[in-house]
Amino acid sequence: MNIHKIAKLANVSVATVSRVINNPELVKESTLIKVKTVMEENNYKINPFARNLKKVRTKNIIMIIPNDVNPIIFDIAKGAEEILEKYGYIITLFNNRKSLKKQEGLIDMIHKNRNNFFMDGLILFGSASLQEGYEKSLDKLSNTPIVVIDTGAIDKHLDTVYIDEGISILLTLQYLQKKGHHNIGVIAGNEDYNVTKRRLKELFINSEKLGIKINEENIVYGVYDSIESGYNVVKSLLTLNPKPTVIFAFNDLLAIGVMKYLLENNYKIPEDLAVISCDNIPMANYYHPGITTINFPGEEIGKTAAQILLDRIDNKDIPIQKVLFSPTLKIRESC
Repeated sequence: MNIHKIAKLANVSVATVSRVINNPELVKESTLIKVKTVMEENNYKINPFARNLKKVRTKNIIMIIPNDVNPIIFDIAKGAEEILEKYGYIITLFNNRKSLKKQEGLIDMIHKNRNNFFMDGLILFGSASLQEGYEKSLDKLSNTPIVVIDTGAIDKHLDTVYIDEGISILLTLQYLQKKGHHNIGVIAGNEDYNVTKRRLKELFINSEKLGIKINEENIVYGVYDSIESGYNVVKSLLTLNPKPTVIFAFNDLLAIGVMKYLLENNYKIPEDLAVISCDNIPMANYYHPGITTINFPGEEIGKTAAQILLDRIDNKDIPIQKVLFSPTLKIRESC
């Protein structure tokens, strides 16, 4: 008899049985009684030596983030922290500054300190963390519980929490079509990021479905974590003839830069030029005019990632989890 059979008989997850054994104070009383009853009925004996070994933990989780500028990152970290604190964990943020080389250095440092009980698990966040070749650096942490957060499905061998990007783009295009916009200017993010490539792919797929033509010359590239980037790159879109009637920025920081330039140059938003974007950071609501944007539920994403990681820490043999969040459109004054 093992915990997998106990879980099946009690009709609970393996992670729940593990918590009954290791952290019973965190289990709902009715569930605790049910699982313990099944254990007793099947003469299941807990190995105290093995249990004590499993309980030797640092209670520290590391999250590697791509920058310390975009507020959506801290919404996600806040959600993760809320769950982890309930179980006595702390979360430490490491910034890879969008550099795969720096990330490899961080992972190497983590690997070298594992014998000092440096951490119990890792949350890897953002497309900048997942540039081509990132898998090789994770080989050093083959026995470490890892959860990935991104805006698209990642490696099938890793627990992943992600946003349905196809729906994000489709919602945006359907709304623009409804508002009568057919000449769309696009400010994408960093050209070499996977998230940018995925969004552009979805943009062309969904625009074709809706009968909207996206011209290549209407697409420019900026930097995701730079308001100044949006301010500068929108200038080239304004030289087009005819000018776009709406700017679709791939995140709110880019959109804020766009709107600052437009307002400084006497454009009325949305009468002269509308603006729409993604993320729904707090500033999107308080900027004037308020920004119409795709809402990514940052805190809920963080909470879900943390819970999956705790499950993986409790039992490394549970099936890989993939959790998909569907975005919504937050309509404000900019479009």
